[in-house]
Amino acid sequence: MSVNPGFSGQEFIPEVLPKVTEIRKKLNKVNPPALIEIDGGITPETLLRSLKAGTQVFVAATSVFGHPDGIVAGVQSLREVFPPK
Repeated sequence: MSVNPGFSGQEFIPEVLPKVTEIRKKLNKVNPPALIEIDGGITPETLLRSLKAGTQVFVAATSVFGHPDGIVAGVQSLREVFPPK
């Protein structure tokens, strides 16, 4: 969890990112294919920071469903952060 559990729309807690990095390092030694998921406060900026820390799966609600230009724009704003394949 990258927010305090309870309700949608909370601010991302950046202190989780060093923990994600440490978990990724440990997983790379014992189970490299394992995925790390992060839930809460995901915006394009926090998604990118989480991705760089080692997260591969993201749960986003407010940035998608609360986007001022609608759900499709919310999803697109998050997809734009991922590096091209």
